[in-house]
Amino acid sequence: MENDTKEKKNYSHGFRLPKSLPSFSAHQSEADEKSILSALRETSEGEFKIPEELFTAEEREAKPLEVNPNTSELMVITKAKHLATYIIAISEKAPKRFRVVFTNRLQNHALDILESLLSANFTRLDSNESKAERKAHQKQAFLKLKVLGFISFLAYASHALKKSQYSFIALNLSETVSMLVAWGKSDVKRTA
Repeated sequence: MENDTKEKKNYSHGFRLPKSLPSFSAHQSEADEKSILSALRETSEGEFKIPEELFTAEEREAKPLEVNPNTSELMVITKAKHLATYIIAISEKAPKRFRVVFTNRLQNHALDILESLLSANFTRLDSNESKAERKAHQKQAFLKLKVLGFISFLAYASHALKKSQYSFIALNLSETVSMLVAWGKSDVKRTA
């Protein structure tokens, strides 16, 4: 009787945590890894393009929302916009059972990242208080990027995201984090 109440307490919200998560490499074959790595080496300008053979015909035809590349905003903001539009585009076709757990969180975090980056960009560096405020917005964006990476990994491990979708998100997250760190360093140099 005591064990039954413990079990009910652990799962009272209807969400069961898996006993173990499959490792990332468990879903990949060596050929897939080699094709991704070779594509990464072959691309110019350091930009990663996922090999077309990893996409289904439906995914190849679907176009994510377009972001105007001719704007004069920071590259990190443009990259975050691309990431957010991609996440919104792929989450429209997510299975219903994952919409509450993963899809909504992926979308919300992607939009929160964009909001934090825009807030940081519009904060002037004219006083110590505003410098601290900008740094706080950048830290918030960094934290949300890390959480988005973890949520997307869990979504992939739970088969809510396809391998190609997870790869695209992970690579764009990595580039966005790198750009955000570089932006923070340039602020420090500029104000020193």
